[in-house]
Amino acid sequence: MNEPQAFLDRFGAAHLSHLSALKFARAFAAAEPEPVMHYIEEAEDKLRAEGYLPGHRSSHSILRELRPGHALVRQWAGAGEVGLLRDQIQRLQKIILRAIAELRAAGKTGLANSLERELRGR
Repeated sequence: MNEPQAFLDRFGAAHLSHLSALKFARAFAAAEPEPVMHYIEEAEDKLRAEGYLPGHRSSHSILRELRPGHALVRQWAGAGEVGLLRDQIQRLQKIILRAIAELRAAGKTGLANSLERELRGR
């Protein structure tokens, strides 16, 4: 650690400045967008549902207070999310190509050709 305010406590836990924690949070959100987004959505859903229970109206206020921070984290995770979407598109394209091959093998060449044209954007 080459940060003047950082230190390791007697249990080996690192204590960092707010700036370092912010850098870490941004890097983690970009590298692991899926669990980050899942955590935020789960927390928001829980607070939203709790807010409708008797005696828990404050949950909606807490949700409103957390929203700006959650929006920032969503933005940080955006770059990683784009990568996840690209991976998903490639996976779906492979599935479609396999379906096209199966259709041809089953003698449905017209349907296979039509799907292939749509896949290629023609």
